[in-house]
Amino acid sequence: MFIRHHAQGVSLTPFGQKFYQRASVLLQQANEFQDWFQRRVHNMPLRVGCYSIFAPRIIPNLVGAYKQKYPDNKITIVEGEQETLTTQLLEGDLDIIIVYQFDLPDSVYARKILDLQPKAIVAQAHPLATYESVSLKELSEYPFILLNVRVSKNYFTNLFTQNNLTIDVAHSVSSIEMVRGLVGHNQGISLLATDTGNNMTYDGKRVVSIPLQETVPPSSIHIVNAIGLSMHASGRDFIDFCCENEDLFK
Repeated sequence: MFIRHHAQGVSLTPFGQKFYQRASVLLQQANEFQDWFQRRVHNMPLRVGCYSIFAPRIIPNLVGAYKQKYPDNKITIVEGEQETLTTQLLEGDLDIIIVYQFDLPDSVYARKILDLQPKAIVAQAHPLATYESVSLKELSEYPFILLNVRVSKNYFTNLFTQNNLTIDVAHSVSSIEMVRGLVGHNQGISLLATDTGNNMTYDGKRVVSIPLQETVPPSSIHIVNAIGLSMHASGRDFIDFCCENEDLFK
C-alpha cells in the first residue's frame, strides 16, 4: 500500500493508487446512497397501528394535534387487534403501534403513555346508576356484557376471578359500541377502560359510568416500536409527542 521514504513520509505504491481510486468511488457511492435513503425515509409515511378498541376515541384527535405541530410529516393509520398489530410490527409492516401493555414480546421497545382505570357502565334506569362508586361484588350480581376481544376479555374477567368472583355473561360482543348499546337497553352491566367521551349510545339510550371501589391493576396504553432509539427522526418525533401529550389519550 505505501512506500516509506526516510524523513519524507510515505507515498502510495501502484497497488495503493489503484486501491485509493476504487475506495474513493465506493465512498462516493455510499454517500450518495445515504442521501437517497434519507430522502426516501423522509418522504415515506410513518406507519402507525392502533388497537381497534380505543383507536376511534384517540386517533382522530391525536393525528390532528400531531399534524398541527409537524405538518410535513406523513402518517398512515392502521387499526387492528393487538396480536395482529404486534405481528405486523415485528415483521416490519408497521413502524409503531399503540396498544395495551399486555402480552408484549420482550424484544420490543415500549414507553408508557398513561394508565386507565376501568369503570362500570350501567343503563340510566339501572339500580346502580345513582351510586357514586360500585364494588366488583355488586357488579357480579348482574348479567354481564363482555367485550370479547382477547386482551380486553382476559383483563376484565381476571378482575373478578382474582377477587374470587364469577360473572354471568349474558352477551359476548366484539365492539365497545355493542357493549354500550346492550347496556343502554338494560341487558346487563359491563366494565370498560376506554372512556368514549359521551353517555349516549348509537340509538339514543343513555349509560352511566361509575368508578370502582377497589383499586385494581390499570390498563396501560403503551407506544411500541421494534428498533428502539435507532428509529428515524419522524418516528422519534411521534413517540415523544405522544408521551408529552397524554391528555390526548384520555
